[in-house]
Amino acid sequence: MKKGFLKFKKRYRAGVTIKSLAFGISVGIIVASVMWLVAKLSAQVPNYILYAAVGGGLALLLSAISYVLFLPTEKKIAKYLDKKLSLDEKVQTMVNFKDASGDMILVQREDTERILESTSLKKARSKHIWLHFILPVISCGLLVVAIIVPQKVIEPPKTPDPNFDMTTWQEQALRDLIKSVQSSGLEDQPKGEVISELEMLLTRLKAATNMSGMKSSVKLAIENIHKYVYDYNTFDDISEKLQESDSKLVKDMGISIGLLNALELSAVLENERELLTAENTSTRLKNTAEAIKEALAKEEPAHEDALYTSLLSLADALEKTADEYDGYTEDEAEQELEALFNDADVSFTKALYTQYTNESVRSSTILRLMEIFGLTEDDIDIDPKVKTNDPSDGEEDMQPSKDPDKMNTGGLDDGEHLYGSDDVIYDPELGYVSYGEVIAKYYGDISYLIVDGTLSDELEQIINDYYALLYSGNNKKED
Repeated sequence: MKKGFLKFKKRYRAGVTIKSLAFGISVGIIVASVMWLVAKLSAQVPNYILYAAVGGGLALLLSAISYVLFLPTEKKIAKYLDKKLSLDEKVQTMVNFKDASGDMILVQREDTERILESTSLKKARSKHIWLHFILPVISCGLLVVAIIVPQKVIEPPKTPDPNFDMTTWQEQALRDLIKSVQSSGLEDQPKGEVISELEMLLTRLKAATNMSGMKSSVKLAIENIHKYVYDYNTFDDISEKLQESDSKLVKDMGISIGLLNALELSAVLENERELLTAENTSTRLKNTAEAIKEALAKEEPAHEDALYTSLLSLADALEKTADEYDGYTEDEAEQELEALFNDADVSFTKALYTQYTNESVRSSTILRLMEIFGLTEDDIDIDPKVKTNDPSDGEEDMQPSKDPDKMNTGGLDDGEHLYGSDDVIYDPELGYVSYGEVIAKYYGDISYLIVDGTLSDELEQIINDYYALLYSGNNKKED
């Protein structure tokens, strides 16, 4: 075959190849898009690898099958050209007798080749070529739809939010808690903030209609109360700065202060005093004073603070004694050092006890709120417990000294006790605690039964009257 027929042959075979690929790829895209759409609309996690594998495999298979089925033979091409170009079977004759010889056959073959060679490929183009674009357009449209359709998400069934209506007992317990804070030894600034927060909580809970609203209100109040007191106390920050010192004594003091352990701090100071000798006293006192002041320079409280002042006073006293030490007799030096360390011990005991009281009120207030409204430690993001090295030892460590000079003046005002007694008693679970804390603990335990409604009205009234008697203080002195 010469150039005339061959150009049409190449043209038709190329067309079949393109159409086969378009058909296979279009079907592959349609199948993959439908699978993707079904996954999105049924809230399934899309598996793109699966869609690509199925679509790609199907495209290759259908393209190959289509190519094999529709690949034109020379005879089919010749028949199509005769019909399309109105050549009266000239092309078919040429193809059928392509290997034959003879003058007439040669003349006819050359004439047909001349006609084909001079004929444009466009004249043999199919009139309905647009039909071959329908499937690719549909596949592209489905792919776009699969892309833009949002992934459906099946919302998990919502847990019903129970209604909340603050009970009379809860309201009274919260009011009692406000009175407890008012009469506590909490320092004035955080006390005002804590009371204000509790009063706002009472207002919010009266308006709460569901359990989630109640819990969020109580959690907010707990977080704010924690912040007010914890930010006001300075022992943690001061402890951290002291422990950064190169002085072992100052580090040990920082550890004791961080644990709110006045007895341990007293032991640290006493141990330092025993290490002093005539040869090293002046130097050790100066070095300790410098280390304390250097640490405190990094942490100046925003308000007047007894612990910070006590440390500065100790540093000043150490410097003064160091400067005058050489002029003391042995007895004078001993008396001066004894007075210095005793004064520091008293000052630190008072300062730490004040901050321990703040911590205790913070802790007891938070725990009481949790008891009243049924919250657990998993519901809040803070540790409600007092920060000490040992909960049982902490209570004893922070008790004021029997020495009248070392007694702390904080605590409940005279005649305004919240409970019937402020004596410290031993509880098997709580250790040495105040009488009121034991009442609060057991009242918290019984309150769950009251809230749940498992008690009869008569028994509930008896229990409330009993605890009301225990909570009430005797504000009148006996004659």
